[in-house]
Amino acid sequence: MNITELARKLKVPTQMVRTALPELGIGIGQRAIKIPDKQAKIVVRKWPEYIAKLKKEEAEEKEAEKKLLIDVKKERIKKEIILPAHLTVRQLATELDLPIVEIIQKFIDDGMIVTINKEIDYDLAAIVAEELGFITKRIDLALEEQGKLESSRQQLKEILTKEKDNKNVDIRPPIIVVLGHVDHGKTTLLDNIKQSHIAEHEAGAITQHIGAYQIEQKDKILTFIDTPGHEAFRSMRARGGQTADLAILVVAADDQVQPQTLEAIKIIQQEKLPFLVAINKIDQSAANIEKIKQGLSKAGLVPEDWGGDVLCYPISAKTGKGVDDLLDMLILLAEENRSKLLVNSHRPAIGTVIESYINPQEGVVINAIIYTGTLEIGDWGQAGESVGRVRVLKDWQGKKIKQAIPGMPVKILGFKQNAQVGDIFQVITDKQLIKQQSKKTKGKHQRRTFVDTLTNRQSSEGNQKNLNIILKIDSLGSLEAINEALQRLKHPDINLTLIKKGLGKIAEPDILLAETSQAIVIGFNVVISPNVQALAKEKGIEIKTYQIIYHLLEGIREKMIAVLGRKTVIEQLGKVKVLAIFQKKDNSMVVGGKVSTGKISVGNKIKVYRNKELITQGQLEELQINKQKLREAIAGSECGIKFVGSTIIEVGDILEVYQEKEIDRKTDF
Repeated sequence: MNITELARKLKVPTQMVRTALPELGIGIGQRAIKIPDKQAKIVVRKWPEYIAKLKKEEAEEKEAEKKLLIDVKKERIKKEIILPAHLTVRQLATELDLPIVEIIQKFIDDGMIVTINKEIDYDLAAIVAEELGFITKRIDLALEEQGKLESSRQQLKEILTKEKDNKNVDIRPPIIVVLGHVDHGKTTLLDNIKQSHIAEHEAGAITQHIGAYQIEQKDKILTFIDTPGHEAFRSMRARGGQTADLAILVVAADDQVQPQTLEAIKIIQQEKLPFLVAINKIDQSAANIEKIKQGLSKAGLVPEDWGGDVLCYPISAKTGKGVDDLLDMLILLAEENRSKLLVNSHRPAIGTVIESYINPQEGVVINAIIYTGTLEIGDWGQAGESVGRVRVLKDWQGKKIKQAIPGMPVKILGFKQNAQVGDIFQVITDKQLIKQQSKKTKGKHQRRTFVDTLTNRQSSEGNQKNLNIILKIDSLGSLEAINEALQRLKHPDINLTLIKKGLGKIAEPDILLAETSQAIVIGFNVVISPNVQALAKEKGIEIKTYQIIYHLLEGIREKMIAVLGRKTVIEQLGKVKVLAIFQKKDNSMVVGGKVSTGKISVGNKIKVYRNKELITQGQLEELQINKQKLREAIAGSECGIKFVGSTIIEVGDILEVYQEKEIDRKTDF
């Protein structure tokens, strides 16, 4: 009987029958097409019992998970506190309702000396609070001062939920995130969808910024967020997942489920995103769709044709095969989740920042996706700590527009300070609040000028060497990714210090700072003017520029190795017990002995021990066995050794034979 026929008879997927056969005691191989009729009858007879067993195991597993979840919740009930962007150590103690002495001691334990009036930021306060058993949340600047703006993601969700009950309800385009492992074809898929050339413009074919794009499919608008696949962008990928309504998980058919695939699955599950799986590169000779489905099943995503509920679409992003079917299903998936897309176009705009950077010609650029409301030229808006007036709006293609409606990716010009990726963007209508926030932003901008100068907290005592770096980058997204990656680039003998990090091109002040701090200057996707290059050459300052993050990290790693220099290591080769003294001269001796361990060779160095005490050192100049000169002797051999050094060796001494090697110091990366 054909296995497919047997599966139809049992009313289950064919793969389920194949999986069950070994458990039913039938071994015909996973590639077999047919099963003997006698064995097929056994399967039919035992099938109800097998299904009952599966259901029992599933019920037991769910009960165990439920019990574990209850136990975990009981263990991890912590007090939740809300902290401002900046506060003093005293205020932190008050918020935590703990003695100030305990808080200061905790800072000391973490290697930081503070006073009760020292001002700290939210990140530092949150670390201390969470180590003390609290869950922390940050109050956005506007909420902290006026309580006027909803600025957390949860509040955004609440606003969008209320939109559904409004009479002026519209349906916005779904926002779709494309996730997956590096080089599995995410950018190529978007390139095919948009009929553009993103893949050609990205260095190394790896997308290095979050971007957003719109396309039209069967009179429906779809908005896509393109998130990078390189591992240095973990946090950016997570933020991309948080801004989306639907997801596409891209897996290459000629590869396998990779660690970043699993990370993408985790993001999708955490955000409870409806999603499809695009099994890409089916045009490749090594493509194996069933292998990918097997890998997905092991990760908890069981394909629909295997009895699960995960929709998998074989595609070739390169040729376009299957892409239209994928888009059609996205439209159906959006329709099934229509309630998530209900908005009010007639209210002030709310959105999320997906990128922020400085453009030499345009100034501060904030890229955002509008969730609800309409953004118009002249509106005042706030994103995190950045406040400004919208002076220019451009769509994702760079065309100037007068307004941005829900679901639209938009470029916003007119702000004086960068926003943070993931900040909530919201139009401000309170004139007094506009005035206050604008003044505060201006003051903060003058104090910080987009530069974060780091304090070197590591000790420079002992043999530790220093490598100082000035880092200039094109965007906050890249800055965050590189800063995170640098934390993992370390060596116990070198102190890697980020003297300055900032956005924009490398300028003359960077060169002058590098001269005074003995630093190297590194740029990522930034330009260097001829004047700056000439100044750097005059001052003897090293400048390196990169377009790919892992090349930048490798360059810093090589520089660390160069700063560390080579080190000498001692390799123990063998031991000889001295049995006789044959000759003694002013600076050499000939002794007889037996090699007890290892192997010794002419040219090796020797340490002489007597009663485990080092008495002298020298070199093995000549070696003889049975009056024949040889280059080496192994364990068990009796030999004559000409020793060059202090002539104080006696019978019974132990000669430790070794060699010294110079090797590069390696960084822990």
